[in-house]
Amino acid sequence: MRAADPELEALREQLAGAQDAARRLAREAAAVAGRRPPPAGWASAPQSPEGMAGSELSALVDLAEKLRSAIPAELWKRLVAALRELLLVLRALLDLGLARLEEQHEPPPEVEDIPIL
Repeated sequence: MRAADPELEALREQLAGAQDAARRLAREAAAVAGRRPPPAGWASAPQSPEGMAGSELSALVDLAEKLRSAIPAELWKRLVAALRELLLVLRALLDLGLARLEEQHEPPPEVEDIPIL
């Protein structure tokens, strides 16, 4: 069995970090879902600009960069094109759903003046 590629191993570590962050967020969301809102609402405390980006986001960005460097350029272009097509399909589905919702509104009933004698 040959030794693992260092870039692939780094990619695996990044993926594991992103998965751990996602699991932690899911546990936090589940814990919050059962509680009542505090008197001030769900507003979070102000954070420094570095903290606003969040470690989860930086982990996902690092993972994307590692993935991009590990994949050949031609395959990356094809993946980007496929993702773009997927997003266009998703946009079209959302537009269709919104159009159907707008069509469901019934026009107001016709009102007729009745003269009082």
